[in-house]
Amino acid sequence: MLRSILSFFGGVFTFITMGFFGAALTLGAVFWMYGRDLPSHASLAQYKPPTISRIYSGEGKLIDEFARERRLFTAAEDIPLSIKQAFISAEDKNFYDHLGIDPVAIMKAAAEGVLRGGRFRRGGSTITQQTVKNIVHDWEASFARKFREMIRAFQLERLYSKRQIIEFYLNQFHVAGNGRGAGIAAQYYFRKDVRDLSLVEAAFIAGSVKGPGKYNPFIKYTKKTRARALGYANERKNYVLKRMLEQGWIHQEEYQSAYDAEIPFRRGEFRTAEVALVDLVKSQLKKKEVLDALGLASFDELNTAGLKVYTTIDAEMQKSAQ
Repeated sequence: MLRSILSFFGGVFTFITMGFFGAALTLGAVFWMYGRDLPSHASLAQYKPPTISRIYSGEGKLIDEFARERRLFTAAEDIPLSIKQAFISAEDKNFYDHLGIDPVAIMKAAAEGVLRGGRFRRGGSTITQQTVKNIVHDWEASFARKFREMIRAFQLERLYSKRQIIEFYLNQFHVAGNGRGAGIAAQYYFRKDVRDLSLVEAAFIAGSVKGPGKYNPFIKYTKKTRARALGYANERKNYVLKRMLEQGWIHQEEYQSAYDAEIPFRRGEFRTAEVALVDLVKSQLKKKEVLDALGLASFDELNTAGLKVYTTIDAEMQKSAQ
C-alpha cells in the first residue's frame, strides 16, 4: 500500500517536473527563435535619442531649427514627479516592480479581448515595452512582433535602471507631427517648460499618448470637431487623475480640484520665423572642415545632434533691413 502511494506521488512529481522542463524548453526555443535577429545588447546600450539642433541670434534668440524628430531632451531628474506619476498611473502602474513585462496586465488584456469577442482594446504593454517599440520603430501588428518586443524589454531592463528607462520613455512618446517627448508636449500644448506644468496639464499629456490626434484640439478645423476633441481630452485627463488617486499619489482634494479644472490649452510654436542670414549660416555649416570640427559625418546629422549654434546675427536689425 505504502509502495503504491509512494509510486503514485513519485509519478506525479515526475510528471510535474517533466512538464516544467518541457515548458522551459519551449519558452527557451520561442525566445531563441524570435530573438536571434534582434539588435545586440551593445546597440541598445549605446542608444541616444535624436534631438533638435538650433541656431541662435547674437542676443540669444532662437531663429531656426534642424530636426528630424522635434525633441527637447529632458533629464529624468528635471522632469517633475507629477509627470512621471501620471504616465505610470495611465500606462504601467507596476512599472517599478516588473522586469520588463507585466504578466498580470497581459492576462487581463487577453481576458478582456476574449470577452469582447476578439476586440482587444487593452494592450498590456509596459512602459519598457513601449520604450523598446519607440527605439526600434517596430510597428508590425503580429504575435511575432510582441515576442520580439518582450525579449527586447527584458534586455532593456538588464541594461538600464528604471530611472533611465522612464527618461527614455518621457523623451520618446509621440506628440504631434514629428514632435517627441514631454518637453515638446509642454511647449506645444501649453507654451511652457516641462518643469512648470501643473497637475491638470501633466494628467492631460500622460493621457494624450493613447491618441495624439484624437485629443489634440489644435488640429480640429471646425467648431464641432474641436469641441469634441476638448471633450475627449477632458475625459482622458480625468481618467489619469482617477488612476493617480487610486495609487495614492494625489489626495482627494487635489483630485477634485484638478477634475473640476479646464485644461488651459495655449498653443506654442515649434520654431520662430527665419531671417535671411540663416541660409548663410547653413552654407557655412555644410563645409567639411566645419562638420569635422563639430564631429559630424554629414550636414544631415544636424537634424539629430542636438547642437546649439550661436551667431552674431542681430535678428531685429536683420528684419528691418529685409
